[in-house]
Amino acid sequence: MKVSIITLTYNSEKTISRSLKSVSNQTYKNIEHIIIDGKSKDNTIQIINTHNKHSILVSEKDEGIYDAWNKGMKLANGDIVGTVMSDDYLKSKTTIESIVQSFNKEGCDILYGNMDFVLNGEIIRKWRAGNFKKYKYYFGWMPPPPAVYIKNSIIKKNKLFDLQYKIGADYEWLLRLFYIKNYNIFYKDEYLYTLEYGGISNKSLKNVFKGNMENYYAWKNNNLSKFPFWVPMKPLFKIFQIKKLSSFFKFYFLKSN
Repeated sequence: MKVSIITLTYNSEKTISRSLKSVSNQTYKNIEHIIIDGKSKDNTIQIINTHNKHSILVSEKDEGIYDAWNKGMKLANGDIVGTVMSDDYLKSKTTIESIVQSFNKEGCDILYGNMDFVLNGEIIRKWRAGNFKKYKYYFGWMPPPPAVYIKNSIIKKNKLFDLQYKIGADYEWLLRLFYIKNYNIFYKDEYLYTLEYGGISNKSLKNVFKGNMENYYAWKNNNLSKFPFWVPMKPLFKIFQIKKLSSFFKFYFLKSN
């Protein structure tokens, strides 16, 4: 079973080496590593070429992270597709091997797990997703997008990221796959991924607000009923995941937003 891993980069010279190594050092070797770069102006491409263990490299201007992500999914030839962003890394060397074993054992279409958030090398938030139930979406639930692995056959059957969403396209895409469709979804209760805090959806309180408004329109544009609890509950879920409150507040309130 081949696994396609998509990595999105733009001016990522400080972190890309760690991300690449987290993929190339996996015990599972049947991996197709697709790197989509947004025409970086720093040394990102030179570092990638020095690493020289990727399968496909595309470096061209794009319309943002979700456009780049769509390009990667269109190029994917693996049986399973996952993501490792250029700032982030897989939790352990056996992560992909464990994921493949679960796909084979469970016969699932989609698998998701848990995710750590780190800031300056310190874990400040732990996202333990919990078992999937559709009703949980009414209370702000969603899976951690980078800890989701999907059969390529499922991806090919569905519309990719909707580019009208600038921050919440991953939420809208997963809403369609998890909530609207009826795929066989398996929750792997392990930490699969480590995310460096400060991504597009959480780099400022302003973006958190914009992201939640896009989540609202994701429901509206998919003709779904809007339960009143889910808008305020989604941010509340994040608060309960925080492990290092002082670092969390420093990130949001002691820097320029």
